[in-house]
Amino acid sequence: MKIRGILLLFLAAAGNVFGVLLARRNWKLGRVDRKGALRIAIAHFLLNFLVWIGTVHSLASEEMIFSLFRSGAQWLMSGAMIWLLYLALEPALRARWPHSIVTWNRILGGRWLDPQVGSHILIGATVGCAMWVAAEWFSAWAEPGNTLSHGGALFSTLGTRQWIAGHADHLAFALTFSLISFFAIFGLRRLLRSEILAAIAASILFILSRGDVINSPQWQVRAIILISMFGILIFFLLRSGLVTTMSAIFFIDGMNAIILGTDWKTWYAPAGLATLLLLLGIALFAFWRSLGSRELLGGAEAVT
Repeated sequence: MKIRGILLLFLAAAGNVFGVLLARRNWKLGRVDRKGALRIAIAHFLLNFLVWIGTVHSLASEEMIFSLFRSGAQWLMSGAMIWLLYLALEPALRARWPHSIVTWNRILGGRWLDPQVGSHILIGATVGCAMWVAAEWFSAWAEPGNTLSHGGALFSTLGTRQWIAGHADHLAFALTFSLISFFAIFGLRRLLRSEILAAIAASILFILSRGDVINSPQWQVRAIILISMFGILIFFLLRSGLVTTMSAIFFIDGMNAIILGTDWKTWYAPAGLATLLLLLGIALFAFWRSLGSRELLGGAEAVT
C-alpha cells in the first residue's frame, strides 16, 4: 500500500509539472482557448458551490462565513486547476482528436440545442445505462450471494438539497474525469507511442487510484468490472468525444443513485423516482433535439 501511495503521488506530481509546462508553452504560442477555459473553470466553481450548499450543516453562527470562505478557496483552487488543465489539453485535442471536441465547442459557444449535441448526449446515455446494467449483472453473478450492498447513493435520499448536490457532484466529476482521462492518454501516448497502449495504461492507473478496489475482499471482480468500464469510457472518449463521455459517466452515477423497490411509499422512494425522471427527461430531450428539423414519424424535414 505504501508503494502504491508513493507511485500515485509521483505520477500526480509529474502530471502537474507536465501540465504547467505544456500550458505555458501553449500560452506563449497563442494556441490556447482562454474563453473556453474560463467558462469551464466558472462552471466547475459553481458546481462545487451547489455541492457545498447541499452538504453543509447550517448553523446560526458566524462560523458559517468562515466555512464558506474556506470552501471557496478550495473551489477556486480546483477551478484554477481545471483552467490550467484545459489550457494544456485543448490545443492537443484540436491537433490530434479534433472530432472529440466538435460538440463540446458548440456547447461552449452556447449552441445547447444543436442536433449533434443532442445525439452525443443520447449516445452517452445509452452507453452509460448499458454499462451500468452489465456491471450490476456481472457483480451479482460473481460475488457471493450473502454480500451486503448499500444499493446506491443514500446521500441523495436525505432531501431536496442533498439530491441537487448529489447530481451537481456527478456532473462535476464527469467533467473532471473526462479531461483528466484525455490528459493521461495524451501524456502516456507520448511515452508509449501507441494510442491503444496508452488507453490500457490509463485504465490500469485509474484502477490503482481506487483504494476501495485494492482493499476489497472481491478485488478481482471489482478490478475486472472497472477495467472494462474504464476501457469502454476511454474508447468512447477517443471516438465520440467529451460530451458523449460526460453523458455516459453522469448516467452511470445517476443510475447508482436510483434506490427503488416494490413499495413506492417508502422514505427513499421520492429521491429514486426524481432521479429516474431526471435521467429519462434528459434522454427524451436529447432524442428530440437530435432529430433536428426532421419529423418524429416519417423522417421528412419539417416545413419552416
